[in-house]
Amino acid sequence: MRNKTMDVMLALGIIFVVMGHNYQPAILFLPAYTFQVALFFFVSGYFFKVQDTFKGKLIWAKKKAVNLLLPYFIYNIFFAALTFYLITRGVSLGEKFTLYNFFIVPFVTGHQYFLYLAAWFVPQLFLVHLSAQMLVFKDSRLYLFILLFASLSFSALFISRYSVEQGNIILILTRTFFGLSFYIIGKLLNIFEAKIKEYLVRPETFFIIYILYVSLWSFFGDFHYSLVFGQFFGGPIATLSGTLLAILMIYIVSSYIGQAVNEKSLILKIGQNTFGIMAMHLLVFFIINYILYRFSLVAPSSLSNIFYHYEVGKFWFVYLVLGIGLPLLFSLGLKSVKKRLTFNKLL
Repeated sequence: MRNKTMDVMLALGIIFVVMGHNYQPAILFLPAYTFQVALFFFVSGYFFKVQDTFKGKLIWAKKKAVNLLLPYFIYNIFFAALTFYLITRGVSLGEKFTLYNFFIVPFVTGHQYFLYLAAWFVPQLFLVHLSAQMLVFKDSRLYLFILLFASLSFSALFISRYSVEQGNIILILTRTFFGLSFYIIGKLLNIFEAKIKEYLVRPETFFIIYILYVSLWSFFGDFHYSLVFGQFFGGPIATLSGTLLAILMIYIVSSYIGQAVNEKSLILKIGQNTFGIMAMHLLVFFIINYILYRFSLVAPSSLSNIFYHYEVGKFWFVYLVLGIGLPLLFSLGLKSVKKRLTFNKLL
């Protein structure tokens, strides 16, 4: 049985991802670029299982590769072909196919094909999974706290002293230590959840966390960041603390929503299909812009800008609904076909 709270967290996370690439109304007081990527590391860490033997770790890593990297590279084939086709049509949205571009760049930057840019997170999540499994040899709370302190320290160092301009290795290390920090926090929540949930999931706790979050904004100013590009606009204290506070607020809200919805609710479907939405929503945005271009509402040059949106203040909701809805329908359709094929094999 799936964990409804975590599914709702994933749903809210992917909605904020799509809004972050589109437009976020001011009424949604948590800026997407202060937490949304870290939230996915957090949820993944929540389900982390420490393997006691080297053989167990290898089997676990193989399963992660099949579940994460195989679908990633299947989509990568599609976007490589699409990008090449668009280049022949005068639309520049990435590089032509090379073995380096296809197999190596996804682990270095993930910027090889711009319409697939949002999926940079998948290879990075795989690296964080591997890092956690290699570093954690026993399921010890003390060990996890020590590792958390170390990963937070390295994260703070990279946030305060380095940026993507220093090179791709720095970008990989920044992403990995940052992701590992919230991955471990997710694991620690799982360990202590039974003891603290009664006190954590309360309206007054949410209010206190929100006050702390707003206080960080007041004291440090803007601390949003873009982990994909290794760009941070606040110091390490504001970035790391603000991200954690935002995730805790999302956790509290998700706990209440999870209790209120049934297994077939739309928000759970969204949370269970985040990869498809992550991979496809920028393509949906492009298709919308192309249709508008055909009606002479969008300039041809705008098609080469994945972040262009037509009158975004008015039509952001159209981009949001289609950016989530169409990939969701596609993902559900694929699952339905896979289920039928599996059923036919059993017969």
